[in-house]
Amino acid sequence: MANAEATKELAAEHPWWVPIWEFLVHTVVGTILFLLIAVPAVGLSLLIDAAQAYLYGKQVVVLALTAVEYLILASDLFLFVVFIVRSVGRAIRAL
Repeated sequence: MANAEATKELAAEHPWWVPIWEFLVHTVVGTILFLLIAVPAVGLSLLIDAAQAYLYGKQVVVLALTAVEYLILASDLFLFVVFIVRSVGRAIRAL
């Protein structure tokens, strides 16, 4: 309940657009962080495509690298969605 009271006090001190501005900033920063983590996954994909000719007999290595690529991208996407949902919740509570 202390958090709800603090949110009400914050809402009383600031104009109506402050929570919307904070949500916008959080969304932009979260998107930049998502891209910073997604770029290595895309780079790994390009590396796998380029190295498949050299790793022809070692399909286990290609499979492992592909699994790592998908794991990085899936975890990044999951955490991005959680971040956005939490930011939406905070913005709605602050309004």
